[in-house]
Amino acid sequence: MFIGMPGAIASIHTYPDKDQQVMYRSLQTLRDKRGQAWQTVFYKRVKDGVVGSLHLRLVGFPGVTELVHPRSLHIVNGTGKAWDAPDVFAASNLKPELGMHVGEYDLKPVIDVLGTKRPLWLEIPLAEATTTIPVPPFAVREWQQVLDR
Repeated sequence: MFIGMPGAIASIHTYPDKDQQVMYRSLQTLRDKRGQAWQTVFYKRVKDGVVGSLHLRLVGFPGVTELVHPRSLHIVNGTGKAWDAPDVFAASNLKPELGMHVGEYDLKPVIDVLGTKRPLWLEIPLAEATTTIPVPPFAVREWQQVLDR
């Protein structure tokens, strides 16, 4: 199912953030079922040991993808269980013009989706249709490592 996907290469980074927060981030490039590349940025912000946000940012190519806001990200795991992550693009600090090809989703309410043994499928609401990004187990494990920091 994930033929041609690279092996697990850890790309977790830690950044000091504003207001004495720390950001832990995993950055990967994954392809949707149409073959389009998406940058996936899974991150959490922590202040004084408390997780303030847990977000997934999806970045498609400008002029190629057009996301619909506000629409939830639908996430399905390998057993068929599904969750909806709220669209928080409007509340993010991103420039509004990026909304055409950038999505920002709150994963805190759906944290159970991040089991480390099964792949995930992200169903992204686009203007022309929905596209699906398969997230292989190595990527899900890396997201779990971000959670554990």
